[in-house]
Amino acid sequence: MNVLVLAPHPFFQNRGTPIAVKLLLTALSENGHRVDVLTFPEGQDVSLRNVTIIRLRKTFGIDGVPIGFSLKKVFYDVLLFLRMLALLRATRYDVIHAVEESAFIAIAGKILFKTPYVFDMDSSIPDQILEKYPNLRLTHRVLRRIERIMIRRSIFVVAVCESLSKIAREWKPENRVAILEDVPLFSSREETKSLGIAESLGVPGAVVMYVGNLEAYQGIDLLLESFRIAHGRDGRHHLVIIGGAEADIARYAGMAGGLGIGDHVHFLGPKPVEDLPKYLVEADILVSPRIRGENTPMKIYSYMLSGKPVLATRMTTHTQVLNDGNAVLADPVPGRFADALCELLEDPRKREDIGLRAVRDVEERYSFKVYKEKLARIYGVIARDLGAMMEA
Repeated sequence: MNVLVLAPHPFFQNRGTPIAVKLLLTALSENGHRVDVLTFPEGQDVSLRNVTIIRLRKTFGIDGVPIGFSLKKVFYDVLLFLRMLALLRATRYDVIHAVEESAFIAIAGKILFKTPYVFDMDSSIPDQILEKYPNLRLTHRVLRRIERIMIRRSIFVVAVCESLSKIAREWKPENRVAILEDVPLFSSREETKSLGIAESLGVPGAVVMYVGNLEAYQGIDLLLESFRIAHGRDGRHHLVIIGGAEADIARYAGMAGGLGIGDHVHFLGPKPVEDLPKYLVEADILVSPRIRGENTPMKIYSYMLSGKPVLATRMTTHTQVLNDGNAVLADPVPGRFADALCELLEDPRKREDIGLRAVRDVEERYSFKVYKEKLARIYGVIARDLGAMMEA
């Protein structure tokens, strides 16, 4: 099929949605489709067979589009809409694959050029905005109606997790909604040379590691408060945090100092995605203290494949993939999260057992091979729908 992918963000960058889009493009390419990707000006070029990246022009010097809602993002979304119309006028696409809010843009393509679209539901936009701006409840209701329209007018909804698929199924037939989970960011558990983090930092005990951005919803406050409690019980262990913008790192480093654990919390900053296995292998325990959100963090799949035990908050964002067999789940309260952390720190055998079960689960259910097969089935249904529409 000839597919136009709308990617309303900088592409490629080493962060959640762009990584997911690269995964999508790789699978579409390997499944034999020809793909044009319309995206923002910023980002690294990627080379994939039968995939062409079409960038908007940098306009008025606007760059540095951040994660989530922003006026910069809205500005480039408008330009994305105009460029999409030009592309649809010049090229015959079988389908538009619209990521997140670009599904609203794709509606115009359906109306004006009769080009159907797939709604790639990587998050719930109304919920995202309400979390960031809790006073905008009226706006939330309006955005919920818009989300409903995007779902109903699509030819198919691809949801990244069960909680998002439930939203879609309220307005779309069951057989036109599918869950397409993310996958680990590396393909195998090959032996990885140690970076010697514990030795270089002088850690006499275990390394507790967090990987990801330092946005408020990630629960870094909870993590630091919990680690303070655990540190008070056994001061040998250290917390290593990878990722985050400079301002966030400075803020949380200050918080760690104020809690009296500054010497035992190490902020290593952002690291290349391709180096992720080298860092995960250095951990004794991997943590995801997220306190808000519904979609499963992409890092969870890589955490699981590493074979290291995962400690996460007992929330929907995690329990769609993690359970009491392949992880340790704790309520998002410092005391309880600290108790669960201490239990893992004291029991190496439990850490090993949990890690092995996580590897088994991720290899069986969340490998790239499984992802590509699911995507092929989804596009098989779309192809049949398009064929039926042409015959009608």
